[in-house]
Order: sequence, then structure tokens, then C-alpha cells
Amino acid sequence: MKFSRLTVLTVLTLNLAPALAQDEQGWSGKGGLGIVSQRGNADTETVNITGELVNNMSQWRHLLGLAVLNSSENDVDTANRFEIYGQSDYKISDTSYWFGSVRYEDDDFSQFENQATLALGYGRELFDNDVHRLNGEVGIGYRRAELRASGETSTDPVLRGKLDYEWVLSDTATLSNNFLVESGSDNTFAKNITALTADLAGNFGLQLAYEIRHNTDVDDPANNTDFLTTVNLVYSLD
Repeated sequence: MKFSRLTVLTVLTLNLAPALAQDEQGWSGKGGLGIVSQRGNADTETVNITGELVNNMSQWRHLLGLAVLNSSENDVDTANRFEIYGQSDYKISDTSYWFGSVRYEDDDFSQFENQATLALGYGRELFDNDVHRLNGEVGIGYRRAELRASGETSTDPVLRGKLDYEWVLSDTATLSNNFLVESGSDNTFAKNITALTADLAGNFGLQLAYEIRHNTDVDDPANNTDFLTTVNLVYSLD
């Protein structure tokens, strides 16, 4: 990934978000950045960028997020993935809502050149107290995927499910788990992210995260499952 693209994404994640957070419409969000660089017998670099912006209004809630991963060894890319997603919720009660979501993924080391999913469905806050929070969503949608080897495009209806869990361990530490599945006849995509976040000072924190990504239908020699462990500096907007 070129430096200019990383620079732009870093600015969007870490600098644009605080400006929007001051908007009277109720913006909040978080941004994370992790960089690992090694020089010597082998030159390796890994950059991981994450960010989310949320606008919470009386009847509507809008979310926009991104995740970028780039890793290289001796100037040769070994991982290069870009994901952007968005969702709009229309609240129908204090605990439930209708939603519309979209997700786009471009991964240079996947058998899919890209995948895009659009879904509509129902979400509900299953429980929420001072310590635990669990939110669930279920919906139906449509997915478009382009195969890297053949260039062919496949489309199929999908079932979409999502579970977001948060456990407040203390005043300064939170454990979260976010699970997403998009299941169709051509492929089932699942992603699970478990993260431990600890406050450092002010709005800054340190996050240790473990991510699992799985596609059921892949061609040899591609692996069905990818695992990613990251340590990020996180900036949160309350």
C-alpha cells in the first residue's frame, strides 16, 4: 500500500473524527492506529488502521466505519485489505430498531477481488446495564462478489446476523466481542473480533484485539480462515 493512501486514511480516522464529534447533532466515534516496523536481516512493516463515526439522533442513528491492514516484507506486500461499512438505524422503541447496512471489502490476498453486501433487517438491545451490554441483529440482503482468478461476478441473496457484546471490567478497562455472519448459497462469510481496551490518559487508550475471518468456499491453495492479532493506540470520542 502506498504511503499517500495510508496518510489520507490516518488523517480521516484520527483527525477528522474529533472535528465531527463537536457537531450538535451528536457525533461520537473512535479511531485506532497500530504500526510495527523491523529493520535488519529482514525489513518488515505492518500498519493497522480502524475507525468508526456514529451520529445518534432522536429517531435515527448512523454509523460509518473502516478497517485497513497492510503488511510487507522486503517491500513485497504480504497482506493488503481495505474494508468500509455503514449502517442506518430507525428506532421504533427504546430497545429495538429497523436497520439498513452496507459493507464493502477489497482484499488482495483473498480469492475474492472484492465483496459487497447490502442488507435490511431488525435489531434489538437484548440487555444493557452498568456492566454488560448485548445487541443483536438479523436481516436479509444481497451480495455481489468478484472472483480473482476468473474475473467472474457472482450474486446471491444472504442472511445476515450480528451480535455485539460489551463487558465493563472496571472504570478503565472494557472487553468486547463483535460477531458478523453473511450466509448465502455461494459462500458464508463470518468475522469475529474480541478486544480488550484499557484507558491510558484522557481520550487515549490501548487495545489488544484478536480477529478471525472465515469464508466457507475458497479455492486451493487459499485458506478458509485468517487470524489477526493487533495492538492499537485508540482515540475515543465521548
